[in-house]
Amino acid sequence: MSLENFWPQSFDKMGRTQRNRDKKDTAESEPGECTQDGDQAKSVISDELDPALAKALHFMTADIIKVINDKFSPLVETIHNHSVELQSANRRLDEAETRIMAVENSATAQEPRIAELEKQVSALAESLDMSEYSGRRLG
Repeated sequence: MSLENFWPQSFDKMGRTQRNRDKKDTAESEPGECTQDGDQAKSVISDELDPALAKALHFMTADIIKVINDKFSPLVETIHNHSVELQSANRRLDEAETRIMAVENSATAQEPRIAELEKQVSALAESLDMSEYSGRRLG
């Protein structure tokens, strides 16, 4: 069902005054002259509204904005605190990774030396075993 069939023709005439119909016709005949964004939309709204109504709307929206800011400020503060904690944890994690990498590099550099010392210990242990065996045979 289309909206044309849903709303009676009489509703179209009730909603607008002659001045508003003229503005709409002018806007339709001159495309691009009246847009819904930026300063042009504000000027159209302020031209159509009574100054007292515009002032009342301004105060109501200011109150709504204040309420929204009051409600969301604890959330924003909590998010900020979590962000600071996360940045601190990231710095500590980066520092730990740097230290671990330094230890791994140091261990890698020591591996050939450790292998050489293990060979020497093995050779000395074998030499000691030979000396003990010779000492038992003679004695």
